[in-house]
Amino acid sequence: MQRRLFIKSLLATASYALAPFHHLSFAAPINKFKEKILIGIFSPSHCAAPIIFAEHKGYFSEAGIKVELVNYPTMSDLAKDLVVGAIDFGQLTVPLAFSINAAANPLGLDHPLVVPMILGVHGSNLMIRNDSGISQPADFKNKIIATHTKLTVHYLLVRLYLQRNGIDTEKDVTMSIVNLGDLTKELNQGHIDAFMMPEPINALAEETGQAHTYILNRFIWRYHPCCGLAARKDFFINQDRNKLLSLVSAITKASLYINKERNREELVSTLKNASYGFEHLNRKVIEMAFAFSRSSFYPFPYQSTAVLVLRMMRDYKLLPAVDVKSTAHEVFLSNFMRECLAGLGKKAPRNNFRPEIVLGRHLELEA
Repeated sequence: MQRRLFIKSLLATASYALAPFHHLSFAAPINKFKEKILIGIFSPSHCAAPIIFAEHKGYFSEAGIKVELVNYPTMSDLAKDLVVGAIDFGQLTVPLAFSINAAANPLGLDHPLVVPMILGVHGSNLMIRNDSGISQPADFKNKIIATHTKLTVHYLLVRLYLQRNGIDTEKDVTMSIVNLGDLTKELNQGHIDAFMMPEPINALAEETGQAHTYILNRFIWRYHPCCGLAARKDFFINQDRNKLLSLVSAITKASLYINKERNREELVSTLKNASYGFEHLNRKVIEMAFAFSRSSFYPFPYQSTAVLVLRMMRDYKLLPAVDVKSTAHEVFLSNFMRECLAGLGKKAPRNNFRPEIVLGRHLELEA
């Protein structure tokens, strides 16, 4: 029986067999796999969809695993509970996961994390208020642009897009942090001119006539990651590995299924009926948010995407100097996902690095 839980944070403010984990030690004693795995989600949101779909369609039960989803009102609360072990896995924005791993975040969280899969790809747009007067990149000068945190790919993409179009994001615009629940009020009062938030917030603003799409995220950075499934490194390496493969494979199965255009209507119906916040949204809003052209799902954690995120975080002073390639390799478990895909009979990418397509240009990042 599904139920929504809100756990109060426990912190105050703040060869394929062993090769996939040659940087993780499986020599440590293996704990018995927990009877029930708690997965924290932040919903309604685009990246929660594969986890919700896997639960609602019985994929976890089919894999012989008991899972309970814990829906959080804020991702910061989710992150705190993940770090202290109140939950076992969590939906984290990729930059937030890296910031916790490097102990460089305003929440004061510090713990080595791993990300065995990406939960969402794209799933947002750069939106502009209908009366903002913005129609071309130069019009963003002297405007206020909002994201819900700096530790999200959305924040990085806004700055990337503007800088590539000659806008100094330190001097020419104001980058504002707005809570998701305050977006409608901020738009109505004219306090922000543009924003990039996770779906379905963007679709809701569009449906209510407050804003419209300026550019889809996929035209800024094609196939960029959004949130990942994160776990504490010590928890991950001390669990029964076959059970871990089964659990992540169940979400991977859901991800691959809902990524097909022909299955989007089923996804919309599932989300609408599965609660977790989607039940309060008009079906048209959910359909818009999960339109095939607007959101994607592909679970493979390319380390080239991690390198690019880490470089941008460093450039925007969100991270101290870190070994980018080493961090990408240690956190993004590409080879683990290869095993999941192989177990599902799916073809996996041969390489952990690929050319990243940013504003139409192919960036070759060294492996």
